[in-house]
Order: sequence, then C-alpha cells, then structure tokens
Amino acid sequence: MMILATFLLALAQPPASAADTMPTCSLVTPRGDRIEFFIWSGDDASQFNFTRVPGSAWPTHTLAGTRRNMERNVPWFIIGGTDGVGLMLSPQEAGATRRAATLIGRSQRLAALPLAYGFCEERPAPETAEPPASLDATEGDSPAFNLDLWPFQDCALLLSDGRRVRLVYQERGESDVRMQSQALWSGRPVTTTLHWSDPSRASFDSPDGPEGNQLFLVNGWRAVKVIRFRRLGGGESDDLRQLRDEGLE
Repeated sequence: MMILATFLLALAQPPASAADTMPTCSLVTPRGDRIEFFIWSGDDASQFNFTRVPGSAWPTHTLAGTRRNMERNVPWFIIGGTDGVGLMLSPQEAGATRRAATLIGRSQRLAALPLAYGFCEERPAPETAEPPASLDATEGDSPAFNLDLWPFQDCALLLSDGRRVRLVYQERGESDVRMQSQALWSGRPVTTTLHWSDPSRASFDSPDGPEGNQLFLVNGWRAVKVIRFRRLGGGESDDLRQLRDEGLE
C-alpha cells in the first residue's frame, strides 16, 4: 500500500526540476513503434496529462486524461475520451521498481484490444511540459495503433534493458510453442510447454529456458496476443524481462 501511495503522490505533482521524478512509461506496439510518455498533473488534481518523450510515435502532443476507480490496487487511466485509449498499470510487485503497462483501445473498432505493452517507472522529470491544447484530443487514429499495419509472423519485444527486438512466436499444437530471436538465445530457436488455464490464457516454462505467460484477446476478426516473460533462460540475464504484444490476423 505504501508503494502505491508513493506512486499516486508522484502523479499529482507537476514537473518542477530535473531533480524530481515522474512516472514515465515505455511501451512498444507489435510492429515496433516506440510509445513513450510521462504522466503529470497540474492545478486540477483530477486531471492527468500525458506528455510525449522525444522520439515517441505517440502521443504527438500532450493529451489529457482522468483516473478511474481502482480494483485490486490496479490504476486505470482514460486518455482522450471514448475514442481514445485506456492505460492500465499492474499492481506493484514486492521489490520491483516497474509496473507492467498496457494501452487498450476504446473506439468501437479497437475496443478491449491491447495496442501497446511495456512498463512504467519513476524517471527524472523535465523542467517544463506542454499542457494539453484540447481536453478532447485523442490521437486514437495514430498509425502506430492501426492493426492493419501490424505483422502476422512475429512481434516486437521490449526488454527491461531498453532493447526493442523482433521475436517469432509460433504455437505448435496445444502444448508447445517455438520462439526465436536474433537478439536472444544466440539466435537459436527454443521450444517450451504451454499450460492452459482457460481458452485465452496460458503459461509456459521449460528447464533453464523461457518462463512466462500469454493472453489472447479477440474482437470480431481481429485478435491480439500479449506475451510476458518472467525469465528468458538460456544464459540470458535474469533481470531481462520481455514485456510485449503480438498482433495476429
């Protein structure tokens, strides 16, 4: 509870000096678009602002949002109204400095589908930040969130050391999955076993190999698979945790 209170207190403060920190989120879309912004609040404590970090594909301008009621200590933010996006943060894990973060579509076409996945953590704040020009701006039609442009054969990885790489993730039958990335496991394919808890959720593990889980979400003919590694294995550093989505046809 103390960790959560500290996080929310930070959200209620405007950028002041480079010595301060602000919640900063780094995410990636399935095709590899960089999504990075920091969260701050001005005079109105009920309104939160989401300001682009240089180099980010979204947002292009500061967007306004609100925090919704939390369930199980999970913060929710609505950015840009009905045609905007939702930002969901995972509960704070003991000893962890990061929260998993998911951007979720709110338009009729993209409702309930994850658009980007990554993490949020405290980082040094800029001295100034551009306020939102409009409280109604959404930028929900950003090309970064266009599912028609997402790849079918592989997905984008965001590693905890900041690297963005590609991953081939292929399910083989109901019990196995094959993974391969030029940046991991010396470029060799690895196979691990799936354990299904329901038709949309499964965990995977293998001795000294990858360990994590996957979530499969469908909206009409569109589907998104979200994959998270708790351990990469294969000699990789234990603190390299992959936080990413895969877009499927």
